[in-house]
Amino acid sequence: MGQSPEDVRSQAEPGNEIQVSRRSRNVRFFPAIALLIILALLAPASARAKGVRVRAEAEPKRLYRGESIQYSILIEGADPDEDPDLSGWTDFTVSGPNRSDQSSHSIQIINGRITKDVQKRIAFTYQLSPKRNGRIRIPPASVKVGGKVYRTRPIGIEVAEPQEGEDIKLRITLSKDRCYAGEPLVLTLTWYFAVNIQGGQIQFPFFDEEEDFRFDDLPVDAAGKKVYEAPVGPFGIKGVLGRGELDGRPFTTLTFKKVVIPRRPGAFAVDPAVLICEVESGLRRGLMGFMEKGTEKQVVPSNTLSLEVFPLPTEGRPAGFTGLVGEYRVETTAIPTEVNVGDPIILNMEISGPEYLSLVEAPDLSALPRFKEDFKITPETGGGRVDDGKIIFSSTIRATHAGVSEIPPVEIAYFDPAEGRYSTARSRAVPLEVAETKVVTLADAEGIDIGPIGTRIEDAADGIAYNYEDLDVLEDEEFAPLEQVRMPGLLTALILPPLLYAGLVGFQTRRRRLDEDVVGQAYKRAGRKARQDVERAARLTDDSARFYPELAGALTGYIREKLRVGRGHMTSAEAGEALRRAGVSQELLVETKAILETCDAGRFGASGGTRDEREALVKRVQGLMVRLEKAL
Repeated sequence: MGQSPEDVRSQAEPGNEIQVSRRSRNVRFFPAIALLIILALLAPASARAKGVRVRAEAEPKRLYRGESIQYSILIEGADPDEDPDLSGWTDFTVSGPNRSDQSSHSIQIINGRITKDVQKRIAFTYQLSPKRNGRIRIPPASVKVGGKVYRTRPIGIEVAEPQEGEDIKLRITLSKDRCYAGEPLVLTLTWYFAVNIQGGQIQFPFFDEEEDFRFDDLPVDAAGKKVYEAPVGPFGIKGVLGRGELDGRPFTTLTFKKVVIPRRPGAFAVDPAVLICEVESGLRRGLMGFMEKGTEKQVVPSNTLSLEVFPLPTEGRPAGFTGLVGEYRVETTAIPTEVNVGDPIILNMEISGPEYLSLVEAPDLSALPRFKEDFKITPETGGGRVDDGKIIFSSTIRATHAGVSEIPPVEIAYFDPAEGRYSTARSRAVPLEVAETKVVTLADAEGIDIGPIGTRIEDAADGIAYNYEDLDVLEDEEFAPLEQVRMPGLLTALILPPLLYAGLVGFQTRRRRLDEDVVGQAYKRAGRKARQDVERAARLTDDSARFYPELAGALTGYIREKLRVGRGHMTSAEAGEALRRAGVSQELLVETKAILETCDAGRFGASGGTRDEREALVKRVQGLMVRLEKAL
């Protein structure tokens, strides 16, 4: 029944043979496996394949319609073959990209061996403006790297409809709601507020429609009023501070104007503009324990507009029509009006009409028959100069014969939208007296009678040798090296080439080092430019309207360039968030926010403070930048 251990071992002899066989194979394969592991560990790092990573980021995830999202595509490990493909994104208005190289470079020296490591990182930054409310999905973007297409992950966001408040309103108007293609219109955007504002910006998707409209600035009439420059859409527009009334209630107003020129006919809907601002909401205890003014974010929409644009008729269009739409007038003056044939005459042409005149081109005088017949026209015409509601051009003309008695009328063709037909504006003729030009000879100038010009050739018996005397006129100039060295020209020729060569070598060496230090260059540029911007703001302490925007722009521009985030205008909240992500101390965050809020209060408050206060604020900004330089 029972078996001894020896019996069991003897009966399991075949199994023992198998076990021994497996063990022998393990022993036999172990050196090969160990060798592979050792080779893998000793393989140089450069032989290992570096992967490509493509990802997308978006902030913020919750916003109001009219606000924009900063959407970034980051490519790590290699350069992309081309810009990312964002085609087919119907729920967003896309502006960008802004490409930046965020690669890092490092050098390690281990046991005398130098290893250079480059971490490649390319960023494409876009601004996305949602076109509708609700939950929206940012679609994947396609990026081609090394011939292979990578796709980012989709990102979900929530978009809410902004609501108008009682104390802040926004209104937009157009000078016409029906016009012709090419007719300049004036769009007026008015910001009404009855509370203290701590900075703000206006998003206006209509200003992105550059395929259908052209946009331009109007001269600002700010007689006795304060002028502020604020970001409105992609532009920086100057607005005039004033007082106004809306729905029977008085408000402080900030009014902006922009020229809108339709490029093509059609029916267009002008979507609302959206105001994003920080409004004072009383005092609160700050992070450092001090009481500070509290703020809350408000997003306010404007009204909507519609515009109908008609095509210009082809019937009756004059040959010289250049696209001017409106009612125009032209006047001419000339200096001098008593000349000889060929004398220069300065012809000034003053064209007036609509409020916007920058589309007006200099009249083509060579296309007018009477000018072509009686005058020689200088091709170059002075650029248009707008002055007192007129645009002035100057041209030089010369009468070609004495029979010219006047400078003929200058003509410009235009389309009159009020009459619905083409018309031509003509100036009055300018009377002119042209005298014959007498050809003055040398004899007339000297008052003598000169006979026939010519020289009789005489033979010289001595031949060409007659021009030389003898060898005594030659001087013996022995070559003396010491004397040659003392000559300035020779010294320059000997010394200058080596100096130039040494300078070029030093320049190339420094340039190569700077090219390798991409991040360091960006850091230095940001600090240097910021210091220049602050110094420029310091020269404006007597002008509060210009001082506060300039100083705030210097600080936010420094933060934006230093951290390579975003573009355009940056609010105090955005600046604080960027610094927080960079890991700066809470003390610096509080100081940055306080300075930017002081600038906003100076811009939009009733008083801009005293000159001493503004000078002290400059010193605070300079001190803050020194501390930020150490922290970043």
